[in-house]
Amino acid sequence: MFFLHYNLLICGAVKKDTMPLSTKRLDLPHYVEGDFADYRRMVQNPAVMEYITGHPLSEEVTTKKFAKVLRLNSELGKLGVYKVLDRASGGFVGLAKLTPLENRGIEIGYTFLPEWWGRGFATEIVERLLQLLQEETDYRLVTGIIDPANGASKRILTKFGFEFESEEVYEGLCGAFYQLQLPD
Repeated sequence: MFFLHYNLLICGAVKKDTMPLSTKRLDLPHYVEGDFADYRRMVQNPAVMEYITGHPLSEEVTTKKFAKVLRLNSELGKLGVYKVLDRASGGFVGLAKLTPLENRGIEIGYTFLPEWWGRGFATEIVERLLQLLQEETDYRLVTGIIDPANGASKRILTKFGFEFESEEVYEGLCGAFYQLQLPD
């Protein structure tokens, strides 16, 4: 449900493109079939999943969700689910995504393995994904959904100009909704 720091939702259209994304320190290729072991390591880590589902995923759920990741990546062009890699070491950092969310536009989010926390990667990824949406898509309304207890997420959202909108039950957990309107 909630990524380590937060998810964002967006409404609009995207131009098809498959060039890999990157930031100054990270590479963000789409997940591919051979990435299952890294994906499993992340979603079965209790610390990673604390603000997402509240618990690690089972092997069965992990397998089903990874199949969905691969399907989305085959359908979404430049959008999809990205494997986050540290460029300097090649190390697996985690996941970032821009994916459709039923009745809510596009979801933007990220999560990292604990050994990569506190390095500013979340800010770097959100900045790059918002830039992608601004420059290469028609999406303009961005909604961030965070676990209300996740202060780091709130700080990142407000840093990017998001404003609190509401608190609601989202996928069975309480979520604080923040919104940002990107300029045309």
